[in-house]
Amino acid sequence: MGPAIAGVTTPRKLFAGTLSIACVGPIAMELQHLAPTLIGRINAHMGQIIVSRLRFVQDVQPLPPPPPQRKPAISAAQTATADLPEGPLRDALESLGRMVLSTPPARRR
Repeated sequence: MGPAIAGVTTPRKLFAGTLSIACVGPIAMELQHLAPTLIGRINAHMGQIIVSRLRFVQDVQPLPPPPPQRKPAISAAQTATADLPEGPLRDALESLGRMVLSTPPARRR
């Protein structure tokens, strides 16, 4: 959803296509206007239609977002392409490898 929105919201529950989002004060009105865009982004990120409706719950202070995951200094994707010459093919293969390696095993099917 972006760092600005993520800083003031916390996803709470997903049930029957409705995602409940806790947010602080007046941000709920702005999010209501952004709902179609947010639903589209969430579904695009998930790769399928999971959210069909957003429900905003005002909360004094939503839970802090989880800390970002650290990326290893040299990824397996870079190791696998080490003998390729530098260029667009190597960059594309490394990008694909990083994406595959960052996808949870249950989603790789």
